[in-house]
Amino acid sequence: RKEIQFVVRDSTEFNGVCWTTSFDAAVNGGVGSGLTKNFDISRKDNVGDDFKGITVRIPFDKQVPTIFAKTVPGKVFDVKNVVGFQLAYSKFEYDGKLNKNFELGEFSLQLLEMKAY
Repeated sequence: RKEIQFVVRDSTEFNGVCWTTSFDAAVNGGVGSGLTKNFDISRKDNVGDDFKGITVRIPFDKQVPTIFAKTVPGKVFDVKNVVGFQLAYSKFEYDGKLNKNFELGEFSLQLLEMKAY
């Protein structure tokens, strides 16, 4: 399994707050348990051995404010000013912890669709 970080920014400040949620992505058709409880993850239907993917729902109000993988308390997400997002595969989690599943090397992640809800 690969821990992926979904990051949203509400500022164009280069070293500004990153609103982050980490989740376990599927590897070879599996679904991880998720490292935070700030989102809903579910499998899509399978047809035989063909894996159709997973759905991840991440509420903006549950994301963790971070700067360089360190949590920063007391911040308020500006939902009216979303300026960017990213998906990251990082060896860092939050506040000095390391991603125990991180491995060097190639991997791929296919994003089929992204929507606000």
